[in-house]
Amino acid sequence: DVLGEKSALAVHRGQEEEFYALLEGWAQRFPARADIQRARAQLLDQKLFADLRVDGMERVKAYRESQSIRAADIDEIYILRRQAWRWFKDGGGARIYHELTELHTNDAIAAVGEIGIPNDVQVLQLRVIKPDGSVRYPEAVNDRTALSMPDMEVGDVLEREYLTLFEPVPEDAFMYRTEPFYFQSTGAPIYRSELHI
Repeated sequence: DVLGEKSALAVHRGQEEEFYALLEGWAQRFPARADIQRARAQLLDQKLFADLRVDGMERVKAYRESQSIRAADIDEIYILRRQAWRWFKDGGGARIYHELTELHTNDAIAAVGEIGIPNDVQVLQLRVIKPDGSVRYPEAVNDRTALSMPDMEVGDVLEREYLTLFEPVPEDAFMYRTEPFYFQSTGAPIYRSELHI
């Protein structure tokens, strides 16, 4: 594509500043293009949509210090269920879904031991946070269609954070849509639930 050709030429000529300017221009022109946003974030050492994201470790720490929810005969507690949306002028958009789940039983652990990754998302964070603050990262299984979460125990927190980019839809040019978001759940208590638009 044109971006790839121009970028390769700029790098070949040693014109680093021109390359970054090209990348920045394309990122602004096509904000819903996952490949461009990902390249920009990696090359500039920035988090994708950093201003829409929160630190999962800090949220776990705040929850554990508050102890506002007592675990009694429940499989899990949602420490955080959060969606953050951004819409672009061309009608495209971005959604970040962030979930922190404290696991209280072996049944809860078994339910999330292997996690399927939807095709339309980019994984921003997927890890297990242990009570001592150490972390464990997943192992790929089934040709990377699923990830196995290793060494999980009762009291661990599973962190999942996904990015979904939406291309503009011409017939919806004058409207923006979000998916349903629920601030409470009948399945498990929620410590903090957030929707940012």
